[in-house]
Amino acid sequence: MTDFDVVVVGAGPAGSTAARYSASGGARTLLLEKADAVGIPVRCGELLPSAASLARLFPSVPDIGGLFDLPEKCLSRRLEGLSIYSPSGREYRLEIECSSVWRARLDAHIASEAQSAGAELRTGTKARSFNFSDEEVGVETEDDTITARVLIGADGPMSLVRRALDIESPFVHPCVQYAVPGEHGERAELHFNGRIPEGHAWLVPKSNGANIGLEARCHVSLWRLLDEQLLEMGIYDRPRIETEGLLQISGPVPTTVSGRAMLVGDAAGQILAFNGWGIPAAIICGRAAGQTAAGFVRGEMALADYEKRWKAEVGQPLLDSLWVRRRMERLSFSGLTMEMAFAFLHRRGIKKAMGGGGHAR
Repeated sequence: MTDFDVVVVGAGPAGSTAARYSASGGARTLLLEKADAVGIPVRCGELLPSAASLARLFPSVPDIGGLFDLPEKCLSRRLEGLSIYSPSGREYRLEIECSSVWRARLDAHIASEAQSAGAELRTGTKARSFNFSDEEVGVETEDDTITARVLIGADGPMSLVRRALDIESPFVHPCVQYAVPGEHGERAELHFNGRIPEGHAWLVPKSNGANIGLEARCHVSLWRLLDEQLLEMGIYDRPRIETEGLLQISGPVPTTVSGRAMLVGDAAGQILAFNGWGIPAAIICGRAAGQTAAGFVRGEMALADYEKRWKAEVGQPLLDSLWVRRRMERLSFSGLTMEMAFAFLHRRGIKKAMGGGGHAR
C-alpha cells in the first residue's frame, strides 16, 4: 500500500486547489511546499478579475463563482477596470471587474481549504527527485521517500516534476517588480512600448500603494528598464519591496499527463500569455486535476481525462491570449509600426483574450 493516494508538489493556488479537490473526493492527499510558509515570498502582480469577468473569459467552466468566492481578507482593493496603453500612450479601456489581492493571504486561504478537506500539508519540505513505475510514484525529500498512486506537479515555471517527466519546458521571460507607496488611481494598467523588448509593464493599485513591474527579454537590465518606467509614469517614491520571478510566454506544455503524473498551473504553462494572468487558470485547472486524481483512485476515471477537461474549460482562452501575444510580436517586427500593430490587435483579439469589452480614448 502506498503512503498516500495523491502527492501534490507545490502549495500555490494550483497545487492547493488540486489538493483540496483530491482530498474532498476521498483520496489520501499530501501537499508538499518547499518554503517554510505558504505564499511567501510573493512573486505576483496580484491582480485578479472578478468571478463575473472570469465567467466571460472562461465561459465553459462550471460553477466558476464558487471557485473564486474569496474572503475579504484576501482582497486589497476593488478596482474600476483595466487600462492598456499603446506605444504612443493612447489608452484603451477594458471594462473588467477586478481587484488587487494579498497574494500571501490568498495562497494561505486556499491551502487551509485543502487542509479542511482532509489534505495533509507539509511546509519546509522540498521534493528532490522522483521514481516512476507502473503502479506508484516515489517522491524523495530531504527526510524520506514518500510513495503515492498519483503525483501532481504544481511546482512553478521551473518545475522539477516536469523535468523529471522529460516534458518540454515553456519559454519564459524574467520579471522584476517594485512595491511602491502612495495613491495610484482606481484602474490597473498595462503598458506596451518599444523600450520593453517583447514584453510589457504593469501597475496594480493596492490599498497601501501599488505593484509596478515588467517582463521582457533578458538581453537588457530589467531593473534599469523598470526605473525608467517609473520615471515615465511620474512615480518618484522609493520602492518598499523588490521581487523577481519568471513568466511563461509560450502557452501550455505539449502534454500535462504522463504515466501516473499530472502537471498543473505554471508547471503546465496554463497562463494567459498576453498579460501574464496565472491565478485564474491555475485554480480552474487545479480543481480539474484534483477531481481527476480522486476519480482515478476510486477507479472511475483515467488520468488522461484531466487533459481533456482542462482543454475543454480553458484551452481556447489560453490559445486566444497566446495568439494575441505572438501576433503583437510578429507585427511589431514586420514593416508595421508597433502602434499600428497594437491598434489592429485591439480590434481583432485583445478584448476577447482578456474577457472584457472596451474602448479607446
